[in-house]
Amino acid sequence: MNTGRFFVVNTVIALAVGIAGTLVVRGVYKSRGRERLVREMGDMRMIATGLDAYFAEHKEFPRVDTIEGLTAALSPYIRRLPTRDTWDNAFQIRASATGYTLYSLGKDGLGSNCAPGTTTRLEDEICIVNGRFVRTPKFD
Repeated sequence: MNTGRFFVVNTVIALAVGIAGTLVVRGVYKSRGRERLVREMGDMRMIATGLDAYFAEHKEFPRVDTIEGLTAALSPYIRRLPTRDTWDNAFQIRASATGYTLYSLGKDGLGSNCAPGTTTRLEDEICIVNGRFVRTPKFD
């Protein structure tokens, strides 16, 4: 009879330790994901600041559609322009004289959804339109 109780107690303890371990790993994963996105949003804000400086001097935004073109246009304003998101995809830019959209492609590298609002997936696209974040991840 003691053997049965010993088995049940050990099984419950092992189950509790397994669940706790899973929660810790999940929390660490989410924390790292948030950290990466905060850094990415900071990089995007830096690019937006460079675009604002360009606009202040030229009274229009640079007309570019690649991050390489943007790097060349903003070189007088930003010494080292961030060109890749946290998933190692090139930032995307669509700019005309009157405005711009800057976005990351997200983890899968396929995104282009700059619909305004928040996303619940940490690996979705992040978008800035004319200096304002319009699509951002929702942090719990």
